[in-house]
Amino acid sequence: MRSKLPNRGDAADGTAGSRGDGPRWADPDGRGGRGRANDHATARRDAVQIYISAHRLGRIQIMSSSALIGYGAGTFLGKSMMNSAHPLAPILAGVFALLTVLRNHYGELSKALGLGLIMTAGRLGKVRKSYPTGPHLKAMLSMGQREPFPPIFSGRENVWRYKVRDGYEGIDPDFNMMRTAVAMAMIGGFCGGNFPLIPAWIGGTAGAVALAFGTTLRGPKGDLYRTMGMRVVALMGEMLDVFGELGLARKGGYTAGKIFDRMLFLDRKHGIRKKVGAGISFVVERVSRTANEVKADMDDSDDEYDGRGRRNRARTGRHDTYY
Repeated sequence: MRSKLPNRGDAADGTAGSRGDGPRWADPDGRGGRGRANDHATARRDAVQIYISAHRLGRIQIMSSSALIGYGAGTFLGKSMMNSAHPLAPILAGVFALLTVLRNHYGELSKALGLGLIMTAGRLGKVRKSYPTGPHLKAMLSMGQREPFPPIFSGRENVWRYKVRDGYEGIDPDFNMMRTAVAMAMIGGFCGGNFPLIPAWIGGTAGAVALAFGTTLRGPKGDLYRTMGMRVVALMGEMLDVFGELGLARKGGYTAGKIFDRMLFLDRKHGIRKKVGAGISFVVERVSRTANEVKADMDDSDDEYDGRGRRNRARTGRHDTYY
C-alpha cells in the first residue's frame, strides 16, 4: 500500500496547504511557528536586494557608496572635534563598508545609506534639466540674452515675492528665495572654511556672506547664483524623497535605539557614566587649579624685580631703582 506523500504546498506537520504557499519556514512572519516583526523586508520587496539583483556590481557599488558616506561623516566629526579629518575619516569609511556585509539592522542601515546616495546621484540629471545654468553663463559672457530667474511676470523684478501662477504649476519653475540664500550660504561656508592659508572661521564666514549676497543681485550673475541655489534645494528634496522610499528614518531610529540599549547595558555593568563623570571632574579640577596657580603667580610677579634691577609698581605706576 502506497504511503500518501504531502503535496508541495503542505506544511511540515502534515496539514494541508494551498499549492504555491510554500513551507512554513519560508514565511518571514511565521518562521519556526513564532510570530516575528517584519523589520526586514523580504528579498522581493527590499530595494537593496532588487538593486543588487539587477546590477552585476551592485553589491560593490553599495559598499563603495556606504564607505564614501562614512568618510564624509568622519571628515565632519574630525574637523569639528580634532580640526583634522584623519584618522577618523578612514576608520569610519572602513566601518561603514564592513557593515554592509552583516545581515542585521546595522548592515541594513549601512546598505540603505549607500543605496540612497546612489539613487540621489542618479537624479542629478533631473535637477540639472529643471534648473539649467547654461543660459546665465552665456548672458554673463555677452553671448546671449538674459533669461531672468525666477521669471518676471510683472513689470517689476522682485525675487522675494515670486510665486507660481495659478494653473501653471507644472510649467513655472519652483523657487523660494529664502531657501536659495540659505543653501548658497551653506555652500559658501563649506568652501570658504576649507580654503588653504586662511583660518576656517574667517574663510567660512566670508564665503557664506559672499554667496548669500550673490543671490540678491540683479542681472545674469544673480540669476546664476539663484539657479545654483535652487539646484541644491531641489537635490535636498530628492534626497528626502529617497530616504522616505528606503525607510531610512525607521531603520535609523531602530538602530539608534539598539545602540542606546547596548550603551545602557554596558553602563549598568561597568559603571561607564560614573567613570566618565569622575574623569571629567578630575580634568576640570586640574584645569581650575592650574589657572588659579597661574593667576597667583601673575599677582605675585607685580612685586618682583625685573631683569634690569628695578622693582615694578604696577598699581601706583612708580619704579624704584636700586644700585
